[in-house]
Amino acid sequence: MSWLTLPHNNMPILLKLAMGLRYLRKYGVPPKQNRIMSPDDITQLAERAGFVDVESKLIGMETRVICLKGEK
Repeated sequence: MSWLTLPHNNMPILLKLAMGLRYLRKYGVPPKQNRIMSPDDITQLAERAGFVDVESKLIGMETRVICLKGEK
């Protein structure tokens, strides 16, 4: 099983630490195969999975997440 993590693009260090602590408290230590992905990485992953007209956008001011839109 693979997990996608939230991107840390342009997040202040204190917010990164707070998000990491929340993750550890809720889920424990993440699997070694975890990776930080950019919106471009997510778009490529969706296209390889057969999605078309894929659009991804980084949203949020503090904790940033990727919104992905596409059709299969």
